Amino acid sequence: MYTAPACTFWLAVGSMVFELQRMLAANAFAKIVASPMLYGSAAAMGFFVNATTFLTIQLAGSLTVKVLGTVKNAMVVWLG
Repeated sequence: MYTAPACTFWLAVGSMVFELQRMLAANAFAKIVASPMLYGSAAAMGFFVNATTFLTIQLAGSLTVKVLGTVKNAMVVWLG
């Protein structure tokens, strides 16, 4: 969790270098302004998934996260 500011910085720099021109051409920022709750809730859910994974690793171990991920993938295949 303590690496989040550095990760955010470098992801922002990378997206500006590689994707900013396409985003401006496609008027992508207008889509974000048009529905901020949708994008804000997606960002909040992403944060909570990362926080939950971090807490699971701290409390139960990384093997538990791997097993849960494998079970999730198996359920996606089975239900799909």
